[in-house]
Amino acid sequence: MPVKYRPDTGAEWQSFDAEWCARCEVSRTCPIPDEAARRRTTDPLYPAAWTFRNGSPVCTAFVRPMPDRQLDTRPPARCPECGHPHQPEEPHALTEAYRLHFAAEHGRAPTWADAIAHTQGLIRAASEAAYEQGLVS
Repeated sequence: MPVKYRPDTGAEWQSFDAEWCARCEVSRTCPIPDEAARRRTTDPLYPAAWTFRNGSPVCTAFVRPMPDRQLDTRPPARCPECGHPHQPEEPHALTEAYRLHFAAEHGRAPTWADAIAHTQGLIRAASEAAYEQGLVS
């Protein structure tokens, strides 16, 4: 079983973020940093994507940005459906606000498939991959 990586200090978090998260195509919607921050590596739900390769920490869920596209660095607006800051083309966060909004509209609890139903292309593929890897539920 691979050894899970978790930054120990603020400087390590910043370094890892700059190397992986800040350059990732799905950095705005990625649940991995939040999950890593609130869990210990011994927790079975700790993100397996943060691990080591050749002795260095890596994120195996990293999605390289499209070469012809600049990453959008504008701060996203808060979504009226989930209350989470994200761009309209990105998945909804499964927040309590989203659960309540969705249940009121559809009469049932939302699933991850509902949260990504409006996404397309690379964002959809990355969202589905994160779900399949157990990074989101």
